[in-house]
Amino acid sequence: MNNKQIVVIRKSNIIKYHSLESISEAKLSFKIGTLGETAIMKFFPNGNYQGFESIEDAFTELQNGKADVVAIDYTIAKDKINNGGFSDLMIVESIELMNDQYAIGFRHGSDMSKKVNSVIKNMTLDGTLNAIAEKYDLLSLYTKEEQSSTLKV
Repeated sequence: MNNKQIVVIRKSNIIKYHSLESISEAKLSFKIGTLGETAIMKFFPNGNYQGFESIEDAFTELQNGKADVVAIDYTIAKDKINNGGFSDLMIVESIELMNDQYAIGFRHGSDMSKKVNSVIKNMTLDGTLNAIAEKYDLLSLYTKEEQSSTLKV
């Protein structure tokens, strides 16, 4: 499944923070040790940023106005905004910092990969994976479209 690193802002700041350039002077935040941190360091190496030990801390600081932007995994952001008590925050859909993918790994030589691949193939063919992606509002990530760039502005 495709995934991406995106930015989350307060809904009240949508006019102010709408592009990569517009967030360059913002107070940036991320969870330490994540791809969000990697993205911030890549695009804003001299930026004003602060890392947090937990996603909840980063979102709370954003919600309280102590940060302007959180760089985070799209799937986690969707869950926190839709189900985690952060409904006053939003994803800036026009900014994608990095693309990445989820994978399932097994020990070399394991026969589990054939079994799991078969289950995934069947779930794809019968529409189950599509239904799961739709249920969790992740249908945009579950596509076969080729990504042309790691940066969309």
